[in-house]
Amino acid sequence: METTVAPVEPTDPIDGGVLRVGVAEVGSLDPLAVNIGSAADLLVSDLIFDGLTDVRAGETEASPAIALEWSANADLDVWTFDIDPNRTFANGEPITVDDVVFSLDRTRRSFALIWQSLAVIEAVEAIDDATVRLALSRPTAGLAELLAAPSAGILHETQVLDDLEGFTTEPIGSGPFGDVEATADGVTLTATSDDVRLDAVELVEAGSIDAAWDLQQDGEVDLAVVPETETAKDAISTPFRALLFFGLNVDHPSLRETAVRRAVVASVDGDDVTDEVLGDRAVAAKGVGASAEGCGTLCEQSTSSARSLVAALEDEVPVLHVDHRDDPLEDALAGAVVAQLQAAGLQAEARAHSADEYSEFLVSGDHQIFRFGHVGVAPVGDAYLPLMFGSEAQNNVTGLSSASLDEALTEASAEGTWDELEREIMTDSAPAIPIAQYVSRWSVGERVEDVEIDRDGTYQFALRRWPREADAAINAAVKGGKAATVTKARIRI
Repeated sequence: METTVAPVEPTDPIDGGVLRVGVAEVGSLDPLAVNIGSAADLLVSDLIFDGLTDVRAGETEASPAIALEWSANADLDVWTFDIDPNRTFANGEPITVDDVVFSLDRTRRSFALIWQSLAVIEAVEAIDDATVRLALSRPTAGLAELLAAPSAGILHETQVLDDLEGFTTEPIGSGPFGDVEATADGVTLTATSDDVRLDAVELVEAGSIDAAWDLQQDGEVDLAVVPETETAKDAISTPFRALLFFGLNVDHPSLRETAVRRAVVASVDGDDVTDEVLGDRAVAAKGVGASAEGCGTLCEQSTSSARSLVAALEDEVPVLHVDHRDDPLEDALAGAVVAQLQAAGLQAEARAHSADEYSEFLVSGDHQIFRFGHVGVAPVGDAYLPLMFGSEAQNNVTGLSSASLDEALTEASAEGTWDELEREIMTDSAPAIPIAQYVSRWSVGERVEDVEIDRDGTYQFALRRWPREADAAINAAVKGGKAATVTKARIRI
């Protein structure tokens, strides 16, 4: 006997409800412990904590968050932020300037990746009960955008100092879902803001990304990351601020000549490597900065032009080694790069290293063309180029550094002229081969549509909403492949 589902009449949008997100696990909720290469981690941090500023989905300039407004002096090395007197933590206590000073001091003194971007902050002080002043070591036009990073959230000072363990599991949040409760199967984040329409977000621990995906496919959660091994035609994919490139050690004898490095960069087509090895997990990158498009004509690869550059070299280039971790994915990436170098007339071979030794090898000086990457914490060049090419940067493993380049980095930070500087670096020095920008892929359940996913893990959803008594009927209709008329209610979280 065939079972039919009665039509469900649309109703007015219903406030409330719970969005269920499948995750592998919920680790420490301290924003400084967040893996900034994980879209799920950044989502959680962004829900629990707000920073002084916010960069909304699809935008590149900062908007007010905990700070109502801000200003800088003419030299852009002293910034003043006015704190919103109406902002409170999840427990109802006001967010004070002391909390702000404590949080920023803690962040800039940490060893988390966000620290490298905020190392420009030399001092944080409260001027009065509503104002905080930041003194910087150099002019920085993009400071407000840097402070919007999910890992730069404002913390409850007393809880961190008096109950650090409790803070890492059930922090008193400053964001829209700052009421945090650990549960048997994950964590529940209850809304504390009138600006959201959900009652809560439940993080459901599944034990692995694959298991979380299975939960989503079975309809037990609304959202889950698509595993690397899976293809989901209806997945929401958005470029993430994680860049993959092959760096060139400019100090190695085989790569010391700029003409050789230009020939190497021109020989590799990042589009082809991305399509061949990464598929829908990434899109091709055209640079190594915030726009990922700053390489200019140097990265417009063609085998004929690459062969011309190789043929023009005065001396024969020895065999070039493409260094990488001993891993199936990295084997494939290195193999694709080697094949393109060889097609252009260069001698090249892949050279694998164990995961344990790879990091040490990259500072040994013996590396040549090496697989590397970078995750930017904000949509500004300050989060990219200075951390890769500054003389004192911890992540500068290309060896490219000079007083003049440091001066150019400082000037770009003051004027925000990062795209021009990136093109200059790539054209004049050719220190890297841009390959790919990873994408964040989420599988979205039938209750969720019009998802906007920003590059730093912040999200906007439009949810399909029904009366609770209609849920069973609608779920049955969806699983049976039948359309259901619904009413959409846009929310922002």
